[in-house]
Amino acid sequence: MAPIGTYSSATFKFRDNSDETSRTRLHFIPLDKSADNSPLLGALGSIPVFGTALIACSDAVFAGTDMSVKLDNGSAGLPSDEKAQREMVARMKYQDTVTGKFYHFDIPAPSALLIAPGTDDVVIGTGPGAALKVAFDAECISEDGNPVVLLGGIITGRRR
Repeated sequence: MAPIGTYSSATFKFRDNSDETSRTRLHFIPLDKSADNSPLLGALGSIPVFGTALIACSDAVFAGTDMSVKLDNGSAGLPSDEKAQREMVARMKYQDTVTGKFYHFDIPAPSALLIAPGTDDVVIGTGPGAALKVAFDAECISEDGNPVVLLGGIITGRRR
């Protein structure tokens, strides 16, 4: 079996008596692809076993586990464009094609190639925006597990 990435991580969420949430994030050995090429092997390796032990150590209510897999190390460098700031984002909107629910995600420090000249609109019909739309529509799903379609985006501040 082939490992997926260099490590996996899980964030265990707990809720206390005052309805505040705490998180514990830990890293685990990489998950493996299964023989039938499904994304993750069986019961996600050692993570549920550890999670059960961790939950038993807390009086808080267990509120769920999120998983992530580190695929590469990325770059430690800085962008050369001084306008590449995390406070500026492309807020991308997408829709679940079954339920009709709308969702969004942000792209930090969006490339000028994404922006329609003279506007704050993100272009998804040509260039890198079109490549993003094709990949997003083909590979992503909604929180409900349904197909989604990328609708477009707007340039905005991170906290908007």
